[in-house]
Amino acid sequence: MAQGHQHERGQRRARWQDPLDPHYQPYVDGYGPPVPPAWVKLVKPFWQDYALQPEYDVRRLQADFETHAAAIAERQKRINLLRKGGPRSQELGEYLAAFNGEIAPVTCCPATVRQFRIWAVSEVLRIFSGFDDVRLLTLFFPEEDVPFGSLHTVDWARIDMRVRRQIERALSPYTLVVGSKEVDADYQSRTWRVHMHLLAANCSEAERANWRRRHFRPRSGRDGLMQVDAVQDLARQIAYAFKLIAFRRPFKQVGPSRSKGKRLRTEEHNEFVEYLASHKPTEFMFVFNADRRNGKYFKISRRVLDNLIVAL
Repeated sequence: MAQGHQHERGQRRARWQDPLDPHYQPYVDGYGPPVPPAWVKLVKPFWQDYALQPEYDVRRLQADFETHAAAIAERQKRINLLRKGGPRSQELGEYLAAFNGEIAPVTCCPATVRQFRIWAVSEVLRIFSGFDDVRLLTLFFPEEDVPFGSLHTVDWARIDMRVRRQIERALSPYTLVVGSKEVDADYQSRTWRVHMHLLAANCSEAERANWRRRHFRPRSGRDGLMQVDAVQDLARQIAYAFKLIAFRRPFKQVGPSRSKGKRLRTEEHNEFVEYLASHKPTEFMFVFNADRRNGKYFKISRRVLDNLIVAL
């Protein structure tokens, strides 16, 4: 066996357990976890004792939601590409490989992201299900785009604060907003395109138009910087918003249908996977006018409930 693939006895636990199982024990029988690279952020599965309600379970609501086996198969594809990269990528690939069919506690593990998405869809669906004016907003920030090789420099804290101020001043301080922070790869300009997918409720069409007019007019040679879509399948659209995957897309497209994204090329794939590994999944969440009680359960803020424009 190649040296890079060897693992000492005691590095891995004996069997895989589902972290959503209330009897989940991370490591048993004296086995310990593989040691991660120093720069990787480990993810604590706070959702392991989350009380998942069947009516909000995306696995029931979306027949093609990925299975654990599919997530592990996707992880193997990532491992294969990481092994073709530089030392940092190879180190991450071998760390992921050490888990075999088990869940690796890092955001670049599709099995971990799957569990995170089950929780996220359930909670977001629960708090939005009482609103009949939910819209999916996609916001682009061309001034925040970064060249390939510089994904780690995206300043989400600055973007997050700016969007919060805009919601307060240009949209409505009584709007409920939850969503995700994402990038996609544009190979024509060789840049990472920074954007957000946000679900918004308790705001009017006029308020959304005001937000677009004040902050998302065409610039930098690009238009369509705010896209507003009606919600037709809330669970599916929430799951899409929290996919934590980057694609390469032909951004300049003609016609009503947007083509599906394609897998990133090896170099950009490895840059993105390393980027995921250096963050926790909750760092890619945007939440406005809701709090997470005990870290697991969303509670809508009182100012939204006191200023509803539609009945719950």
